[in-house]
Formats: sequence, structure tokens, C-alpha cells
Amino acid sequence: MDIQHATILIVDDDAFLRAMLERLLGQLKARAVVSAETGERALELLETHPDTIDLMICDIEMPGMTGFELARKVRYGVVERYRHPPILML
Repeated sequence: MDIQHATILIVDDDAFLRAMLERLLGQLKARAVVSAETGERALELLETHPDTIDLMICDIEMPGMTGFELARKVRYGVVERYRHPPILML
């Protein structure tokens, strides 16, 4: 995957970590970075975001829906077009 052509979704309940990852990915010249503070919000973004999400970077331990639960929902096709994107768990 060429990061300069990638749209990346960051899912983390920690605002500092989201900002740090956004800044790092910006320095690496990612095409676009989208972030969500919860698994529920991440699913909404997957359904509505106009660009294709090429990679998800996801926290494992979040309140409500954990990163594992989010990954399971994505893999089982809650949002059909995102059954197979790479998911990096933190």
C-alpha cells in the first residue's frame, strides 16, 4: 500500500493518540486521515465517508465497543464494502 494514496481511519478513544497518529500520518503524506473516538462512530464513518478507507488503525481497549468487536463487525460485513481492508490493532 502506498501511503500517499491511502485514506486511513484512526479509531481511538484517546484524543492525544488520535492527534499524534494524525500528525505522523500527515508527515508521511497520507492522502487523507479520518478519525473516530468510538467503534460506533467508526462504523458510521465507514458507511458514510465519500472516500474509500484503505486502512484502519484501531485501539484494542475502548469503552463500549472494543477494537476486537469493531474488527469482528467489519470482517462479518456490517458495512459490506469493508470486509477485507487491513486493520492494524494498537
